[in-house]
Amino acid sequence: MSNKYVHLHFHTEYSMLDGANKLKNVVKQIDNLGMEAVAITDHGNMFGAIDFYQTIKKYNKEHNKNIKPIIGIEAYLTNVSEIGSSNNERYHLCLYAKNEIGYKNLMYLSSFSYTNLYRKPRITKELLKKYKDGLVCTSACLGGEINFHLNNSNQKNQEKGSRGYERAKEIALEYREIFGEDFYLELMRHGISDQKNIDDQIVKLSRELNIKIVATNDVHYTKKEDSKHHNILMAIGTGSTLSESKLKHTVTEFYIKSADEMAELFADIPEALTNTLEIADKCNLKLNLGKPTPPNYKFTLDELQNLNIEPIESGQTFSHENDNLLFKYRAELGLEERLKLIESEDKKIFIE
Repeated sequence: MSNKYVHLHFHTEYSMLDGANKLKNVVKQIDNLGMEAVAITDHGNMFGAIDFYQTIKKYNKEHNKNIKPIIGIEAYLTNVSEIGSSNNERYHLCLYAKNEIGYKNLMYLSSFSYTNLYRKPRITKELLKKYKDGLVCTSACLGGEINFHLNNSNQKNQEKGSRGYERAKEIALEYREIFGEDFYLELMRHGISDQKNIDDQIVKLSRELNIKIVATNDVHYTKKEDSKHHNILMAIGTGSTLSESKLKHTVTEFYIKSADEMAELFADIPEALTNTLEIADKCNLKLNLGKPTPPNYKFTLDELQNLNIEPIESGQTFSHENDNLLFKYRAELGLEERLKLIESEDKKIFIE
């Protein structure tokens, strides 16, 4: 990866009512800025992952480019382990697929988040530990668990239990234990006061714990002038007018910034820019989308054994060859039953 910067914290139109980035515009702008890769990290879902991947691959083919699509998610995480708990705790965390193993783990975590926890899509930290393979992790925005504790001068955070630098340090160590050198601390500079309050603390945490910092821009729209469209989306999401919306941003910095703009923002910590390239180099997922793989039937071996049928692939719990063998047997058996209802002279048509 030879360019100077890669956008890793990136919301598309699939971040429902919070992302104003149309995919076809995203890849064109990334190309215009001379960037060689871009990630997708939509809020709590992977709905746009395939569309994102295919859009970039199609653009590459049509324009003789080689822009790398990095599939990720800005997940919601909770320390609550009890399934069905009514606790609404959730922190932001960005996860990226390095390879097919990571992609499968990402899909599992995303799917789990919508089916097992009360009200809001969330994954548990215990589950994250179990499905960490093939993933890169970054600490996310102000909504991340580490930043929540660092930002304990914020009154709302205090009321929710923010415990300051030492607690943030403990959590950072926990994530490093899970992901090793694939865990990074995100640093954002949008001109928001809360970000300014924790900027030095993130740098201190990085140096004290030897965890690398990665510079990110929380991208929600394509160009600076598109900020008004984003505010409209958020107003719709909250059922309010633009003047009433509490989520309306006071800054217009959530656009796809150039490498030079990011370099100016992070001139004091250039390694934070270089580390975006490092993460991009780690992520080399290639999807084989032209050949869909049907699911396996879990009980094929048991049924073949009960039917005294020798499996084609003995001892293989998941085998398409064995599945096909069982399917053929069941289909022929079903045909025999149906033929009993047909006159003898007409059966020849079906048998042939």
